[in-house]
Amino acid sequence: MQEDGGGTKQIARWVALTALFLITLTPLLVANSYFFPFITGKAFFFRILVEIAVAAWLVLAALDVAYRPRASVIGAAVIGFVLWMFFADAFALNAAKAFWSNFERMEGWVLLVHLLGFFFSAGAVLRVEKKWRAWFFASLGVSVFVSAYALLQLAGVYAIHQGSVRIDASFGNSAYLAVYFLFNVFIALWLALTEERAWVKWLLIALAVLEGALLFFTETRGAIIGLTLALALAALLTALTAGKGARRTAGSAFAAILIL
Repeated sequence: MQEDGGGTKQIARWVALTALFLITLTPLLVANSYFFPFITGKAFFFRILVEIAVAAWLVLAALDVAYRPRASVIGAAVIGFVLWMFFADAFALNAAKAFWSNFERMEGWVLLVHLLGFFFSAGAVLRVEKKWRAWFFASLGVSVFVSAYALLQLAGVYAIHQGSVRIDASFGNSAYLAVYFLFNVFIALWLALTEERAWVKWLLIALAVLEGALLFFTETRGAIIGLTLALALAALLTALTAGKGARRTAGSAFAAILIL
């Protein structure tokens, strides 16, 4: 059921989509004028865009029931977690720090409530507009620039900000970069598995391989172990459930991972 307000709806729609797609640029932002340039600038950029997206989404939800949240166990769990953390932070030894965190970390309950807003606004708008796949492609496009930055650090063109041999690109922290690459490896592989165009499929696979390799140069043990175990599990499940040809390839991949 769609209510009146076509012009308002179109404006809100484009505002929400623009804000959500601009969020994919967050990893590239480095605010050198701040004391913590790799953290603070990204956090403010993300939070402002989320607030814009949420405001536009609320207008859309008021005008069109299609944009309203759907009841789900995951949604209820996310809301429950954020509410639980509200009370936990309220009774923390330092409630102000628990709610607001600090400029070095930019976490706290304020971050959680922004992530909650992103969860529902993105979940509704990108679902209705059928833009989830485009959003993930945009995010991967940004990761190409992050990967290029990391490669230039390996080549010695750009300095590594932590003053070591562990690449950190535009994150300023090797562990953060490792987790970023970890997510993007599997997003790229998922898109490749569901992609019909052969040239796009191979580009996605190549990007997953590149970022998987760069992850090792972050020298972050947890992320490297996570990547290895996840790939091994995926190969094992494929070997047990897929067709004959895929089983043979997956079995060989599983054996190679175990050997390495």
